Amino acid sequence: GMEQIVRDTRIATLYEGTNGIQALDLLGRKVLMTQGESLKRFTRQVHVFCKENADNEQLKEFVEPLAAINKEWGDLTTKIGMTAMKNREEVGAASVDYLMYS
Repeated sequence: GMEQIVRDTRIATLYEGTNGIQALDLLGRKVLMTQGESLKRFTRQVHVFCKENADNEQLKEFVEPLAAINKEWGDLTTKIGMTAMKNREEVGAASVDYLMYS
């Protein structure tokens, strides 16, 4: 009943706060502070995998969308990084959405 709704509401606010902290840590410290080095390494590995398996009939339906989203992720990160150099508030504004995208 009502007690469960109140408990769920309290937990939801804690969850949102934790997500926000994790999101800022991911985008601000782990990605942008390192100029995206770990992300670049990962996306390179995904790119190589996609290239090596582009003609694999069993994987083709998965490889094409994976390659596209991998490129989009890199482009998005670059765009956020460039915008953040002009306006530091961009990191906070984009961080939760970036975490969910990632």
